[in-house]
Amino acid sequence: DMTISLSALISAIPAVCGPGTTVSTQDDTFQSVLNTFLVCVCDPGGGKSAVFESILDEVNDYFVQKCGKSLIIENYTVAGMQEHQKQNGGYGLLATDEGSRMISAWTSKKSKGESDTPMLCKLWSGKGDSTTLSTGERGFKRTSMSLCLAIQAQPLLEQFPPLISNDGYLCRLLFTTTKPRLSTTAEKKEFSALMQGCHMQNLATPIKYILDFHYEKTTVYKLDDEAQQVYDQLTDEYASYLNTKYESDSGKLY
Repeated sequence: DMTISLSALISAIPAVCGPGTTVSTQDDTFQSVLNTFLVCVCDPGGGKSAVFESILDEVNDYFVQKCGKSLIIENYTVAGMQEHQKQNGGYGLLATDEGSRMISAWTSKKSKGESDTPMLCKLWSGKGDSTTLSTGERGFKRTSMSLCLAIQAQPLLEQFPPLISNDGYLCRLLFTTTKPRLSTTAEKKEFSALMQGCHMQNLATPIKYILDFHYEKTTVYKLDDEAQQVYDQLTDEYASYLNTKYESDSGKLY
């Protein structure tokens, strides 16, 4: 499915660009990492497992060959996350085609007063995370950690509400939805013939190139004129919204 494939690409590209890659406004007044947290909602049988296998698994295999450690984390503890990022130089991708498992773990921790969302917000912003122990400090300084969860609509609706709060985590999530469509045998044969004549045989190929191009480098991308205009407009709109919200001195928030 095209939507699931694009969701995998949108999440994987920031991860392999690495923690040294940022995007900046033209005047350098604002700079941001590329980290992207994405949740792809899809009905059963929509092809999420096939996409993960053909794109993300292949990218992960290439990363292991190049760097000696897995790019993808499917399940984690905080200690395990810190060690993974320390060894990986900040490269990472939280990814699973069974997203309900990870969301269930988040809600379970939150119900016990052990929420992961503050740490996840730090990862989204590219900041590292550390823990001071009697034996020393465990952690990392910066990260390109991104997230790609594929999940069915029903478990998302059941498990996600406990995570909704004013901690900013929900604002960091990008949601995509897809309508599954199975191809006929004739369509598959036609698509296969088209792919045989294409220089790029699969979508994992460009991600591998992006990894090689950015690996262990510092790269800054500047907004072009059109992107700068969009950024200025969004920034001004948010400034106006926030200033209006807090302009009262009465103690009331509107």
